[in-house]
Amino acid sequence: MNIAFSGKVTIDGSEYELDVTLKQTREPAKPEAPKPVVPTTNARLLKVPEVASILGIGRTQVYELLRRGETPGIIRFGHPTRINSEALQRWIRERAEQE
Repeated sequence: MNIAFSGKVTIDGSEYELDVTLKQTREPAKPEAPKPVVPTTNARLLKVPEVASILGIGRTQVYELLRRGETPGIIRFGHPTRINSEALQRWIRERAEQE
């Protein structure tokens, strides 16, 4: 790809003719495809309704916890959200110990 520009430029009161050609010397780097998140354990990936049932709260409250970043082990596959069951159990234990 070439881009050319021609024109007059004034610098400190003096006028100059400007002819510039930009030539692309290599292909632009292609962005790396995102690597899929793969759980490293045998933990189950729970759906939001399952997490709501475990915590004894509604789905809306679970989504609010997720939005605020208060729940651990969040894995997103585009739109669907899953929560790592082991991370959730750890989070529940830690909260119980704080009370």
